[in-house]
Amino acid sequence: SLPTPDPASSLPTPDPASSLPTPDPASSLPTPDPASSLYRAALLSSAPGLVIVRGVVGSAQPLLADRTVIDGVATAYLCRHFVCDAPTTSPTDLARTLNSRTP
Repeated sequence: SLPTPDPASSLPTPDPASSLPTPDPASSLPTPDPASSLYRAALLSSAPGLVIVRGVVGSAQPLLADRTVIDGVATAYLCRHFVCDAPTTSPTDLARTLNSRTP
């Protein structure tokens, strides 16, 4: 007589790789650093005579005196002739303003 097959041995063996979660491509991208994004927007500007000053809250840099951040996010101040525009946290807005200014 023939041996009776074991039911467990007839089941397909699961592939270990199929049990791993599939990575979400959007979540694997690095989150841009707001300070770096603002700095990059300023560096790529075509504004003549542009002076870029970077620092942190409480910096001893005189050009940063009395400057604060908005909602704890890196903030850019764009000033000309001793008058500053409203601060921005948006690299897109900073680039647009820098590139639209006339000397």
